[in-house]
Amino acid sequence: MVDLGWFDGWRPRSGQLTTWTVLSSARSAMLQTPACTTPVRGWQQRYLRATHRLAGTNCPHVRLRITDFGIAGRPDIAAMTRAITELVRRHDSFRTWFSVEPDGRVLRHLLAPEEVELVATARGDLADGRAISAAVRADVPDALHWDCFGFGVIEHEHSFTTYVAVDRLHSDTATTATDLQALYETHTYGSTRPGTPTAEVVRRHTNCYRTVG
Repeated sequence: MVDLGWFDGWRPRSGQLTTWTVLSSARSAMLQTPACTTPVRGWQQRYLRATHRLAGTNCPHVRLRITDFGIAGRPDIAAMTRAITELVRRHDSFRTWFSVEPDGRVLRHLLAPEEVELVATARGDLADGRAISAAVRADVPDALHWDCFGFGVIEHEHSFTTYVAVDRLHSDTATTATDLQALYETHTYGSTRPGTPTAEVVRRHTNCYRTVG
């Protein structure tokens, strides 16, 4: 089952944490990418301006959404790296950075797929869900940064939990999770195994963790 909800109530099982982040070379390439002419949605402009105003303050606001799902066995880190990289390259939303200009304009920058590279980092054994939650929160910057998303696995004794943490700027985390699960199975087994949930099944199994913080 895939669970979807707000990040602040997320308390995963303890285990060995591995996270994926974009390489610094990809961040540098994004900063040099010129603005494109595709218009920015109105709600995204409002959200980004609000995030810009709140930057550097202690004002609480709901920022991240989290989706996770469990898989039996041990994780194949190389296969997951390929799956996550393909996922980010495939979706324009993950390759988009919105810059808030000094005059208040919000501009869209779209990175070429081949510029995207992600790397896995072993974080070690974290003893409880709060420690994992805090580590993941610290890894994912706000929407003023391109890489306002994070991926990871938490390895347990006989299974592992895969999570996707995404700023609310990118709203459809349910579809992202099902795409990632299918890509991982393809890169691991050569095809998607029977029983992989569709986005519609995911939405029927939604579990909201929402708290404001």
